[in-house]
Amino acid sequence: MEIRSHDQGWSSYSEDHGTYRNSWTWFDLGFERTPGREDVCEDLDVRLATNLHASGIAQNHQVVYRAEDDLPWMRSLQAGDRVSIIPRALFPGWQNFVERASIEIYTDPLS
Repeated sequence: MEIRSHDQGWSSYSEDHGTYRNSWTWFDLGFERTPGREDVCEDLDVRLATNLHASGIAQNHQVVYRAEDDLPWMRSLQAGDRVSIIPRALFPGWQNFVERASIEIYTDPLS
């Protein structure tokens, strides 16, 4: 997964500027099952990336999951399931500016 983004570019907490401390804009991983399938990921909380605090300059975030990571949500994926990148901002005044986002999924059809 690749994301290019930044927050609103300002805050009152100058000591946190340019760090991830007290950054309230981030990205979660979302899942949607095909109808009739049990949603084993309903309560799953997977944070993909967090924006730098008070940075108006877009950053690249790259997240790679591999089969050997042996994550429950990856093992349960089936044809028809949907995976999404969900931009988040927690407080009024905080904004998550997304320049681009993409997901590539590769599978081994023989396993």
